[in-house]
Amino acid sequence: MPQYSVTASVLNLRSTPSSSGGTGNIIGRLKNGEIVEVIDGSMKDWYKIRCINWTPVLEGYAASSYLKAVSPVDASLFVGNYSPVNLPANSSSRRNNHGAWQYPLSESEMPRAVVAALNLRVDSMHQIVQYLQVDKSERYARDQFTYCNIYAYDYCYLCNVFLPRVWWIEKSLLEIAKGVKLLPLYDLTVTEIQANKLYSWLEQWGNEFKWTRTYSLDELQSKVNEGRVGVICGTNINPLQSGHICCVIPERDDKVADRQGGVVICPLLSQAGAKNLEYYNNNRWWLLSKIKEFGFWYN
Repeated sequence: MPQYSVTASVLNLRSTPSSSGGTGNIIGRLKNGEIVEVIDGSMKDWYKIRCINWTPVLEGYAASSYLKAVSPVDASLFVGNYSPVNLPANSSSRRNNHGAWQYPLSESEMPRAVVAALNLRVDSMHQIVQYLQVDKSERYARDQFTYCNIYAYDYCYLCNVFLPRVWWIEKSLLEIAKGVKLLPLYDLTVTEIQANKLYSWLEQWGNEFKWTRTYSLDELQSKVNEGRVGVICGTNINPLQSGHICCVIPERDDKVADRQGGVVICPLLSQAGAKNLEYYNNNRWWLLSKIKEFGFWYN
């Protein structure tokens, strides 16, 4: 297949070869310089393309004027075999303290997601949401910053799923690749991960830690309803401003996703951010013009 490079700063990937529907058919966004395969170049204004560096691989349509033919390249990424990394428990890391965000929650009797019958696991995941009290806890209170990544980390941590709050610095990764064993030392071997970097981490490392990317909100909500952990993550078009990440929560009772024609258009979500919301299903923030790239993952 001929390979092309994206020339736009951001290029919408669409499910149909049309922009007349606004944002309704956007299924992803391509980076500047990203390599794709053109599988149908017969239309004048639109190419059907295959995103070969996405996991799983996705096909869609992109404006042909923003794609430039290139020589084939090897765009594969190396991912080693690494273990989850968290800083040790710290008594200052608690819901009623606005600080110590680099540490995992360290409160006694914290709820954890159970590995049991589906209804019991779903119940335990809702108990975690209600325990964290994102709309009331000092830990997530908005000031000049927002704390979406902290809340997502806490939720995943209590659900026994690894989403990094800290991650190895580049030098540490090189050492680990050589077989060196390192301790997680703040600002020495590991550094904090914000929402913009969480997107890149999920793209590069997510599969290594059992995160599966999907391009279907319907599938995302369905997998979460099975007791899996789900997130939606996006980067800001301005790298100096915050991206966003929110948690997808299993449906239960009157807490449900928003559907049109039986298909999910907005999952049941929970977030810290510009607004701290325990549950919502009425804001598809990932389609805002300020979001450069976005993705849906479940674990």
